[in-house]
Amino acid sequence: LGNGAGYLYLDASSGFDAYTMQPRYDGVYKFNHVYIGTYAGNNYNGTIYFRGTYATNMNGRGPILMALGNITVYSGSNINASGYGFAAGSGPSSRSYGATYGSPFFPFDLGSGGSNSAGGGAIALISNGTVVVNGSVTADGIYTGATSSSSGSGGSIYISANAINGTGTITANGGINSGAGGIGGEGGRIALYYNTTNTLTGTVTASGQSGGVTGTIVHTSCSKNPSIPMPVWPIS
Repeated sequence: LGNGAGYLYLDASSGFDAYTMQPRYDGVYKFNHVYIGTYAGNNYNGTIYFRGTYATNMNGRGPILMALGNITVYSGSNINASGYGFAAGSGPSSRSYGATYGSPFFPFDLGSGGSNSAGGGAIALISNGTVVVNGSVTADGIYTGATSSSSGSGGSIYISANAINGTGTITANGGINSGAGGIGGEGGRIALYYNTTNTLTGTVTASGQSGGVTGTIVHTSCSKNPSIPMPVWPIS
């Protein structure tokens, strides 16, 4: 995504396979390489939005972006699922504040909405090469500004690759609530798996806000930690 500032929406109910040039309907988008924010050697600000979908309060998912090569998010660009999870008043913990759900090892769940704000969506990046994050990957809950309300909880971020590096930010934070009598959102879940090397020096957070429960972060080499369930990697 480059050649000028732009944006692209990926929906969990759609999909595309660049090899067969055929649409898919399972939320999977498969390419050779993915570069966000560059064109002809120049950097631009680009955004890919990951929009979640759900049928019930317990059944939600986001898109999955796969690459046989590398996935690169350049500085100033981002993959954004903030506010694209469960809508306000929806989701497993929307009516039971502090309730946890989903897997810390395989976080694919949408964040629950608060009383007036949406939760974070779900981002999955799977690469046979390197995932480089010099921009941002965010699945935060949001806050609409209503008083005496609760903010959305953070969503999920799952990255599985041969290597992970970059200096950017990866966040699944709960929504900040600055309203009178308001309650901050709970943190989401992040899992980062690498096969060979990890030189990521950026910020990785799944923070709860204003009393919200802190989320979980799993950051490990799957090949060196047999106690961790094997991630979805590599792809064919």
